[in-house]
Amino acid sequence: MIKNYFITAWRNIKRQKSFSVINIFGLAIGLACCLILLAFVRQELSYDHFHTNSDRIFRVAQKVDGNQNWSWTGGAVAPMMVKEFDQVESAVRIHRTSTYLRPADGPNQGESFREEKFTFADEGFFEVFDFPLLGGTTTGVLDDPFQILLTESMAKKYFGKEDPIGKSLISTGDFEFVVKCVLKDLPSNTHLD
Repeated sequence: MIKNYFITAWRNIKRQKSFSVINIFGLAIGLACCLILLAFVRQELSYDHFHTNSDRIFRVAQKVDGNQNWSWTGGAVAPMMVKEFDQVESAVRIHRTSTYLRPADGPNQGESFREEKFTFADEGFFEVFDFPLLGGTTTGVLDDPFQILLTESMAKKYFGKEDPIGKSLISTGDFEFVVKCVLKDLPSNTHLD
């Protein structure tokens, strides 16, 4: 029975070639668009799911002028939320800025690099987020404001193949940051790139 369906379909395709080409081409385009759309939706829904507690991590936004949502708030909001709301176990403040960094030693010593995503974070950052480490330790790393974490690609950029742990980066204003650990490069589906 099924064999007869295929034979009939093949005969119709051969008999009405232009009509069949248009139908097959339209079906192929429709399936390709559907697959691309599904891949995009899957990527968007997987953001930050590599953290073990991703279902319990939320980002606080503020509404401005009634119609704008900003993905940042004032610095006092995080401690106030922990104090005022029992549901909030911990809160972390993250601030991104741009600066110039140059290694104090290593193969690129003295060469300055502009970093657009230089990020400051509270001490409890690693209580909320768990990024995979390649070297060093996260214990107490954010207790000192002049300690820094690098991703694998940033460590290679500044120090080449040398071990960056314990080496220094100097920022704008001659602030010296000591490298305490190296994080594995972050996946593309994270808000904290």
